[in-house]
Amino acid sequence: MEEKKKLPSFPSNYVTLQQLQERRLKEQEQRQKEKDEEEERRRKLLEEQRLKEEQEIDRQKEDEKRKLYETQKLKRSKPKTPVGRIGGTPKISRRENAG
Repeated sequence: MEEKKKLPSFPSNYVTLQQLQERRLKEQEQRQKEKDEEEERRRKLLEEQRLKEEQEIDRQKEDEKRKLYETQKLKRSKPKTPVGRIGGTPKISRRENAG
């Protein structure tokens, strides 16, 4: 008589312990990878925001410097009104009055 090899009768969806461990390890690695990518995205976003804020602060400082320069420039170029001549009206001398 032929001896039939008896194969263990496992269900089709049977998974070994090693397969489960490998699957678990892959899932953990995938979760860690996603977490690392999310951290990197957040870090880049924060860095971009910080850079924009610094640029805005620098722009505001430049605007303030420009305004201060313009104010000082106007003060220097403004003709000074001599004492006794309010509003810059010309003073008429007596000789001009007599003529």
